[in-house]
Amino acid sequence: FEGTTTLRVSAMAESTGSVSQTGDCFVVLGNGSQALLLNSNAEINMTGCNVNVNSTNNTAVMINSNSHIEASSVCIGGDYRANGSGYISPNPTTDCAPMADPYADLEGPDVGNCDYYNNNFNHGTHTISPGVYCGSFNLNSNSTVVMDPGVYIFKTSVNVNSNATLEGENVMMYFTENGRLTLNSNSTLDITPMETGPYAGILLFQDQDYGNGHYHILNSNTNIGYDGLIYFPNATLTMNSNTNIAMNSSCTQIVVGKAILNSNIEIDFTPNYSECDHVTSEITSASVRLIQ
Repeated sequence: FEGTTTLRVSAMAESTGSVSQTGDCFVVLGNGSQALLLNSNAEINMTGCNVNVNSTNNTAVMINSNSHIEASSVCIGGDYRANGSGYISPNPTTDCAPMADPYADLEGPDVGNCDYYNNNFNHGTHTISPGVYCGSFNLNSNSTVVMDPGVYIFKTSVNVNSNATLEGENVMMYFTENGRLTLNSNSTLDITPMETGPYAGILLFQDQDYGNGHYHILNSNTNIGYDGLIYFPNATLTMNSNTNIAMNSSCTQIVVGKAILNSNIEIDFTPNYSECDHVTSEITSASVRLIQ
């Protein structure tokens, strides 16, 4: 892939209570080998928060070729391998007890029947409404799609292609059945989540009953900054080629089944979860995990 993909999403939710500023900001729930994989100069830099990987495999985390993880703590259910000047700092704790999915009790929206079929957007600006989207959903070259506020349910792949923009304020994207997200070269996803209600602060939400074998893919030279929750509990989040994820806001959190960071990916953020509605008590208390 070539070009630049931009993902700009932000949250404006205010907390109804007070929680610790320290929590688990990158959680990998899946099992098996290389549940978290960093290749070729990929970086995870998380000041003041923790990385948790549940996999009990001997290579649950693989750090290759000058890649690294730096966080307040790194806790791995199994073990890890670092090759070619790769490292984890501080030294990770291995054989950790698995962390429960902190959002397992979060109920998705009622899905119902399809409202919109086979949406293919070409040149120009288009406005869409909340509802259930089926068939195809493609933003093609030089198209802009503006999402009105609300919940968008996708039973199909969302493909944002070269020089296309998908944007909206006070929205949540919910993926069920075959729903998945792909951002390709020179595309932009620019959204903010809802400020109130059960989905306040949640940007991208994968139905817990689906997602096995699904990949949500961010491709090629991406500049990404967002503030809110990405929740793909059974799916793989893949980030490719020279992506810079500058998440310098307080409510950023990633909870995924697996994660793959390829070729010069950089993830940087410093959370303050006392400002965030979506953060659960499990996130702020789970930084202490027992050794099995």
